[in-house]
Amino acid sequence: MKLFGWVRNKYRFMGIRVLRRRYFGGGVMYYLLYVLPIIFIPSRIQQIQKRIDNWDNLDTRKLDEQIRRATRKIRVTPITDTTDTLVILASQMYDMGGHTECIKNIVSAAGKYKTYLFLTRTAKSNRDAKHKMAEIEKYTTISGIQYNGGLWRHKLRDAFDEIISQRPSAVLSFIHMDDAFGAALLCLLQRAGVRILFYNHGSHFPTLGMSFANLILEGTPTTARITNQQRGFENTVVVGLPYLCTDACPVFSDDEIQQLRAKFGITPETPLTMSGASTYKFFDVTHNASPYFEMIKQLLMRNPDLRHIMIVPKMCPNEREIFDKIFADSNVADRIQFIAPNPNYKVLFKCADVFIDSFPISSALTQIDLISLRVPNVIKINRENPIWTFHEYMPKNYPFAFDNADDMIVGIEKLIRDKNLRKSVADSNYAFFTDNYAGERWFNKLLGLING
Repeated sequence: MKLFGWVRNKYRFMGIRVLRRRYFGGGVMYYLLYVLPIIFIPSRIQQIQKRIDNWDNLDTRKLDEQIRRATRKIRVTPITDTTDTLVILASQMYDMGGHTECIKNIVSAAGKYKTYLFLTRTAKSNRDAKHKMAEIEKYTTISGIQYNGGLWRHKLRDAFDEIISQRPSAVLSFIHMDDAFGAALLCLLQRAGVRILFYNHGSHFPTLGMSFANLILEGTPTTARITNQQRGFENTVVVGLPYLCTDACPVFSDDEIQQLRAKFGITPETPLTMSGASTYKFFDVTHNASPYFEMIKQLLMRNPDLRHIMIVPKMCPNEREIFDKIFADSNVADRIQFIAPNPNYKVLFKCADVFIDSFPISSALTQIDLISLRVPNVIKINRENPIWTFHEYMPKNYPFAFDNADDMIVGIEKLIRDKNLRKSVADSNYAFFTDNYAGERWFNKLLGLING
């Protein structure tokens, strides 16, 4: 037992817990003997982070300017001597999640170029990403702090000094959209003359920290255009998504795939479609509806031998209510099987004859997963809200990206009934993957931006 110091927001003195701290209202409240409030210390960084939660547009430059003013008295020394080191700055890692996978892919593709991962929420990362942290540590050093809201200037200075000690040629930011502490760290690094590349991995959210970047890296031309027009930044470059090197992409045998399909009650002759994403991506909450599940219902009614698997977390009560209402007048829901997400999702993807992307909100990294695995995918283009569509990750004029659900159903049926067509599409997509997203090629593009 620790005799002195803070443990989980409780301070021990001679083993006795004498103080407790609680973060709320844009600051920290300290309690004596757990119950008696003695002092509230406001935090400008926490106040800004609280504001982003309710920000109603993508232009956050005013909040970035508040961060700049809050940190202006912190002295920094300009960096003069750099090495071939890329520091990746992120908030938190997850065992499931697109930006964590991107970071893993970047460090694994770096080769002799040194990388260094710095996190602003280390305790949460160690708790929520045990598998991915272990994978990432095979390729790079992981460091950082657990920032909870208190003593932000002191912790900001410590974080800045540690990153500068690596003498980085650039910092690549993957911070969370609401990470005001991470954005403040970018502000100090900008003042020190460090080259900052900001990867826009939350392209449909208001995002802190872009003001401090030399370049904003975008996944598609549409997200770049939105950043130009709605966020107010012109310094964008389209880079796509970083993925595994070609020799690191997993390969699964036919026996392995058929055994797993059999586990789910799917025979070799049974056509199987599949989807997977966070549940919110399948629902239109504004209209209390799900065009996606309406389409799946029609697909199952038209194809009595078809089975469908959903790889999703548990639905919230409102989502479940919408789902039940859609399928209330039919029994086709009996042919939908729900599977919880897990880190070994790629072998699940390989079990599908055809993978159907989520909509109205698409899933960017999923498209790259599928084409690298040679699984044919069908995509719904969201013309009404382009910020939610990621069809541009696919080849130009991809024949299985559709504007409407009716055409989408026809395209899915064409694929599930034609094995040769599925193979042709899968092979063509894989060639596109190797030319555009394979880790070794993507990292070379990144080096060009670092040195540019």
